[in-house]
Amino acid sequence: MRQGVVLLVAAVLATACGGPSHRADSAPAVDQLASMLADESAVNAIMGTTTMRAYYRYRTLPGWPEGEVYSRPDCLVVTANAMEPEYAGSRYGEMRGTRLLDSDPAVQTSIDEAVVAFESPAAAQSFVAATVRAWKPCANTLLTITAKDKPTHHWNLGSARVVDGVDVVDADHADTTRGWRGSRALRASKSVVIDVRVTGFGITDQAIRLVNAIAGRDRL
Repeated sequence: MRQGVVLLVAAVLATACGGPSHRADSAPAVDQLASMLADESAVNAIMGTTTMRAYYRYRTLPGWPEGEVYSRPDCLVVTANAMEPEYAGSRYGEMRGTRLLDSDPAVQTSIDEAVVAFESPAAAQSFVAATVRAWKPCANTLLTITAKDKPTHHWNLGSARVVDGVDVVDADHADTTRGWRGSRALRASKSVVIDVRVTGFGITDQAIRLVNAIAGRDRL
C-alpha cells in the first residue's frame, strides 16, 4: 500500500513540475483568409491541365513595377490585379495571394489569385464597384507599356462585363496573332474581395470560374 501512495505522489509532482502529459496539444490556428485561395489541384482542374504550380505566395499588396512607362496610367487597373495603388485609400485589411505558372514553358499560362479583407461586406462591394467604374473609360483603347532594355508591349483593352456574378475585363496583346490574353476578374464575397488575373493563350472564362471557386471556399 505504501508503495502505491509513493507512486501516486510522484506522478502528481511530475505533472506539477511540467512532466509528461497525455493532453493533446492545442490545434494550430487556421489562416482562414489563405485557405480561401484555390490550391494547385483546383487551379489545374479549372485550367484543364496538370502542370500549373505555385511559385510565390505573398501577404502584402505590391506596387507598380519600377522603370515602366505607361501611355495610359489610369488603365493599369485593367491589366494588373491586386496592386497597392488600386487599393490605397479603401481601408482594406489583411490579404493573401498566390502566383502560379505552368511548368510547361510552351504553354506560358500564369495566374495571380488574391483575397483582400475589408471591414464589412458593404466596403468590399464598394471597392469592386469603384474598380469597375475605373475600367470603363479604358474600354476599346490601346495601352502601351515601355521599359528600358525590354520589348514594348501593346494591349488592346476590352469592355467590362458581368458573367456569373463576376465582374471581368480582358486585355488582348496586340503584338501577337496567337491570342495572348490577360483576364482580370473581381467579386466581393461577404467582406472579402476576390481579385484574380489569368494570362495566356486561349483564355476564355477561366478567371471567372476561378473567382467563383474561391468564393465557394469562403468560411469567414
